[in-house]
Amino acid sequence: MFFKVYFVIAYLLLLASGLPLSAHREPPERLEKLNRRSKDHSIDSTLLLGTYEKLNHKRDILALDNLRNFKPKLVTDKFQLLSPVRDPKEVYQTILYNLFNLYWDGSEGNWRNKCGASETPVVWSVAVALRAISNSGNFGTSQQINDILSALNKYKLNTLEGAYSALTAQDSDVYNDDVSQVSWVFTDVLGSYQSLLQLGYNANDLINYLGTQVNPQVGGITWKCRLPYVSSILTLEAALAAVRYYEINSEPSLLTFAIYNLNWVFNNLLEPDTCFIYDGMSADTHGVNKGKLTYTIGTAISTMAYLSKYDSSYDWKSIALGFALKALSNGTCDNQFFHSDGADVGILNDSLDHSHLLFAGLADLLELTSPASEYESQAYQMFRDFVQRQVRHLYEKYLNSDIYIGSACPSTLSALLDFGSLVQIFQDASRVVDGI
Repeated sequence: MFFKVYFVIAYLLLLASGLPLSAHREPPERLEKLNRRSKDHSIDSTLLLGTYEKLNHKRDILALDNLRNFKPKLVTDKFQLLSPVRDPKEVYQTILYNLFNLYWDGSEGNWRNKCGASETPVVWSVAVALRAISNSGNFGTSQQINDILSALNKYKLNTLEGAYSALTAQDSDVYNDDVSQVSWVFTDVLGSYQSLLQLGYNANDLINYLGTQVNPQVGGITWKCRLPYVSSILTLEAALAAVRYYEINSEPSLLTFAIYNLNWVFNNLLEPDTCFIYDGMSADTHGVNKGKLTYTIGTAISTMAYLSKYDSSYDWKSIALGFALKALSNGTCDNQFFHSDGADVGILNDSLDHSHLLFAGLADLLELTSPASEYESQAYQMFRDFVQRQVRHLYEKYLNSDIYIGSACPSTLSALLDFGSLVQIFQDASRVVDGI
């Protein structure tokens, strides 16, 4: 994602240093077992949990005691909501059609990286576009969704079950966060189209693979296959992949894997004062990359919202609520994630591809949990108002233009990743607000 280029450079420097990389490679016996186990397409609890158990990984959330009872004064009157002019569901359906109409290349059986261009996208962009479609719950017949999903076969590694290459070269250039997002797509479609199991779209293989990517030195999931950098967003995305797939599979180790991953991030990469999440750490030096983005917060909130349905070991809803309040500075939107002056004060400054998962997290919290007090009811309404205000801003910025009309390639947001992220934001908004 945002840091991929940075860490490719870091990886090249590591190669140049002459330091042995063999110590960071996945144990061959685990990968062999993965390939054997995946033949029957079942979840293997030893693949998921084995490394964490060898590390005696703690399930305790050491850093989050203060969030369970975090009830700051809510600021609900700083920003004025504009009178709604559109139904976000109608906007979503329109730009979803535009996404498919403008970016899908039926002759090539793949998406276009940019509207009107023949450049092939990376698998991350494809996964984001597919999730914009699969998350709608209404995307045509099994054959139609199979035609679109078949684009992923161009990236699938035949030598390693569950892994997807960043490029259609199908080489070992595997970023594990891509695998997590592909698994979300499979979980979406399998919830509606069980017949697709017969066509090979099985999230078991992907989640088993993610289990092999738990770093054997420190825990957490490695950002790129066989490299020592452990990424917070990937570890959280894998947690969300597991708990969402639990709704279909009901394998208990999926919940345990989700909790292990969530707690690893909380115990290793949480900024103490803000409860924002650092980008990751080196398994070799334990050095922490202190970059922070909203997609980690959103994915953590989503994971806890789902866990609140199935696991009673923690008060997941209260922790997720505290996370959301921290991210929005109790309603003031006065932190590093927001513009601090000018016409855009209080508007998210993260790019669409990094902020769309924050909207997903808030939508999951609002849709999957319920307020249990007057205070929580006020907080939930504050989150809805936040979504309405932010998405209204996006509508005015992008959709009073050729993006909304959709008859030709848009002059802005021409990249598949950006357009797909925008579609996802409006889809999530349509889940929780009636007008923007």
